[in-house]
Amino acid sequence: MNAKRVFQSLLLCTLLATSLARAQEPPTAQPQTVGGFGDLLERQRKALVGTWATKLTPPPESGVPAFPGFFTFTSDGNLIATQSGGPVPALGNPQIGLWAHNGGRQFTITYFVQDFDEHSFQQVASEEARATITLNEAGDRFTGIIGGDIFDLDGNVLVSLCCATFEGQRLAVKPLQLSGNNSEPEAQSSPAEAAPANRDWGWWRKRTKTQP
Repeated sequence: MNAKRVFQSLLLCTLLATSLARAQEPPTAQPQTVGGFGDLLERQRKALVGTWATKLTPPPESGVPAFPGFFTFTSDGNLIATQSGGPVPALGNPQIGLWAHNGGRQFTITYFVQDFDEHSFQQVASEEARATITLNEAGDRFTGIIGGDIFDLDGNVLVSLCCATFEGQRLAVKPLQLSGNNSEPEAQSSPAEAAPANRDWGWWRKRTKTQP
């Protein structure tokens, strides 16, 4: 019986020593999860940031052809753009606006335009355009619908427009192409040599001849 009691005492002491040793060990670092739901939302929200080549196609019944543009979306929810279209694309002017993330790959855009008379170059109207767009899974293209209102200089609605299709393709930085081992850029022909004299540079461009 004495031997049995001694064995039980030794076993109890061993268990107590093991428990105390484990209690004094530093806590094991838990692996951190890379990313997370918050990071996913932030990536989705900023997926539109960048510069895009765009095309706006009015409804067929309008008789107006599609016209191109460029949009830059900044990370703070602002945008700047330029588009050429209508009877005098040379009068295409800068546009400014805002954008917001609706959730997922969908965004809302609102931007503002000033319209000018083609002869006097005085402002005659202003526009407010609104669009809803959706990015593709790759994040390099978007499609959507755009419409808006045209106002006179007193803020009265002259006409409401809907619904044109709106699409864009993300632009990327491209390196300068050099010729062989030459560190100098290749010589480029001048614009006069590169393009025919009668090239039409835009939609419905009105040409005027210089009177003698």
